[in-house]
Amino acid sequence: MCLFREILVLKGLRESPDRKGLKGPGEREARKDLKDLKENKGVLAQLVLVGWPVFKDLKDLKEFEVIWVPKETKVLWVLRGFRGNPGPMGPKGDTGPVGPKGDTGSAGPAGPKGDKGEKGDRGPQGEQGPQGEQGPQGVTGPQGMQGDSGCQGPQGEQGPMGPAGVKGDTGPIGPQGPTGATPTVEIGSVSSGSSAAVTASSTETGVLLDFVVPVGPAGPQGDQGATGPSGVKGDTGPQGASGETPKIIEVENTKTKYILSFTTSTQSIISPNLKSNTETYNADLSTIGSTLRIPLENLTLIAQSTTASSLRLSIQPTTTGTSVLADIRRVSIYDSAMDVQTNNNFTISANLVLDDIIYTQSQEMHWIRIRLQDPTSKLWSMCEIRTFASQGGARTSICVEWFYTGASFVAP
Repeated sequence: MCLFREILVLKGLRESPDRKGLKGPGEREARKDLKDLKENKGVLAQLVLVGWPVFKDLKDLKEFEVIWVPKETKVLWVLRGFRGNPGPMGPKGDTGPVGPKGDTGSAGPAGPKGDKGEKGDRGPQGEQGPQGEQGPQGVTGPQGMQGDSGCQGPQGEQGPMGPAGVKGDTGPIGPQGPTGATPTVEIGSVSSGSSAAVTASSTETGVLLDFVVPVGPAGPQGDQGATGPSGVKGDTGPQGASGETPKIIEVENTKTKYILSFTTSTQSIISPNLKSNTETYNADLSTIGSTLRIPLENLTLIAQSTTASSLRLSIQPTTTGTSVLADIRRVSIYDSAMDVQTNNNFTISANLVLDDIIYTQSQEMHWIRIRLQDPTSKLWSMCEIRTFASQGGARTSICVEWFYTGASFVAP
């Protein structure tokens, strides 16, 4: 709402028939009054004509608006003051009553095809229809697949024994048995006979020797007696002296031989070699650092556990400071590999490692052949050393087989 600072009422003015302006004696006063209003901008904000505009000159009043208000036969000129600032927004009015339903609009264009809807629930099962007439017999279908095998039937009764099979082939030679203990030689009976003989009988620990010594010649015949009358037969002459007991001498006793001789005044007998030439050493070397020492005349073989799965074999002079000349050949087979070592005409003066790793899980077969010279006699001996270890060294076997001792080499 506008606040009116001043209201100017122009009386005595009549409305012109064509509503184009004011007519009558008050026109000059109205113009004068409007001029004053134009110069007095601080009093009025607008000049408003209520009704039909009548003064073209009023357009010059840029800050005013002319409005025209007809009332009976007179015209009221109202001058409004400046427009005030907008008041605060009033509260929202109540919702008006629902208007009448509009006419149905024309059908719109067809919309795009919608997405396929989800499958609906299955409807209830319909009632069973009446039974139809029996159709003609169909053609025979193809043969079906073979069925699964049936359960195994109960075991039948044992049949009669068949004829004996042919004799199988001879099986392979079994592994070499363990080396037996060193045999003992015992002297059994010594008897006389027509010729000398030695009989060897096996015992649990070695051999028993029985000797037959030939009987000496019969004594000389007595003198013939005088021919007498036929008398009784004379007595038999005395028996001759018994033969002498043989002398038993140990001919050779070395690592490889044990030989005896049996001698009388008339003959001498030499026995065969009665001694095994293999020495066996068994030890538990599963503890790391455990050691087995084996004498080899002027050398000492040393087997020592170095890890949980291997041994070390080395050799050194038995007497410190005394060197030993030797020929050495080593061969070992483990899994699918082979390892060799050769020391020809080699002087052993300190510890010599022959093999730093010998596997101890039944993985390796190990051979060493050594020919060594006695530093004093300069004679040679030769042996072969076989090593086999299992269970981390818990079952370690070392066999030393002597081929000869005290041998020399001369040109033929």
